[in-house]
Amino acid sequence: EAAGAASSAPAPAASSAPGPAATGEVWSGCSELIPNNATRPKMQVTVPADGIAGYALEVTIVVEHGAGETVMPGGFRLDRGSDAIRALEERHWMLPEADGGAGAVIDRVPAKGDSAIAVTTLKVPFVPLPDEPGRRTLTLPPLPISVARASGEMMTLCTPARQVVVEDPIANEVDPKVRANPDARVQRERWEEARLGAMITAAVLLLGALLGWVFTRLNQRFKPEAVKAKMLPWIAAIKELNALRTSNLLAEQRYDEFIDAVNDVTRRYLGERYGFDGIESTSTEVRQLLGRVYPAIEVYDEISDFLADTDLIKFAKVTPDQQQCEDALTRAFGIVRNTTPPGVVRIDSDGSTVASAPPSQGVHQ
Repeated sequence: EAAGAASSAPAPAASSAPGPAATGEVWSGCSELIPNNATRPKMQVTVPADGIAGYALEVTIVVEHGAGETVMPGGFRLDRGSDAIRALEERHWMLPEADGGAGAVIDRVPAKGDSAIAVTTLKVPFVPLPDEPGRRTLTLPPLPISVARASGEMMTLCTPARQVVVEDPIANEVDPKVRANPDARVQRERWEEARLGAMITAAVLLLGALLGWVFTRLNQRFKPEAVKAKMLPWIAAIKELNALRTSNLLAEQRYDEFIDAVNDVTRRYLGERYGFDGIESTSTEVRQLLGRVYPAIEVYDEISDFLADTDLIKFAKVTPDQQQCEDALTRAFGIVRNTTPPGVVRIDSDGSTVASAPPSQGVHQ
């Protein structure tokens, strides 16, 4: 059976001397070719003297060659239908398929140091298959060994023929019985279509996940946020002043807090109305900024006096009374109403609204 090529029978002895049966025979499977300017590499061939039919025996070929030369550059491979293969088959030898796991092994040792000699060792399995049972003497024909030179030239070496005594596997059994076939081996094949389909599916899933992640990030990044309409400063100021008027601050005689709150509402309104930070600006800065507004603010003096009076209460530690608080609230209402741009909805201190002409805001000079 050819399946026996994967097994190796024990070799009692090995020989590297030329075989006697090779004398005078012409071998069509191998012809040496040595270029005129080339030196033939040294070659030593070791073949087991005995073997078992159907079991592989290993032939060792050691070639000493130049450092720039390569033995069997394409690997040990004999083409089907070639003269070398026909010579093997005619003499009942089989070379196992290299892709079947029992191919030849090549060990290359490059030249070291100043040495110009490299060594290549080939270990090639051959299976003897005699055509008749019993002990047979088979001749292993010469094998072509190609060597590529550094110049690009090729030369061919031929191994010497060898004789091997081949025993029948059951030669030593008195009453041999028919043995069952060995268990089948699992045959593993590469299903290229399935492999390609799995790779494409994995790539599509990965690409889909990546695109989904990118889309989600972009959607989160560029998602417009809901813009909440900001209340106009004069409307907000009137509402805050009305809230102070109806609060419990005056009833609880918390006059300082009331004055501070009215002052903050008025400053914040002036800043939002004319484009500056009214809370963080000093009274002097507020006057300077308001003085640059064009057209001029008609109640500029009233605003200046209001700021001065509230600063006096705040920084001079003057305790206001209820009347001063009510007056400050009334003055704040007046400042807001008199600086509201025309053309918008006015809100009076009692909460009523009156429409007027188109707006015209003042600007800083």
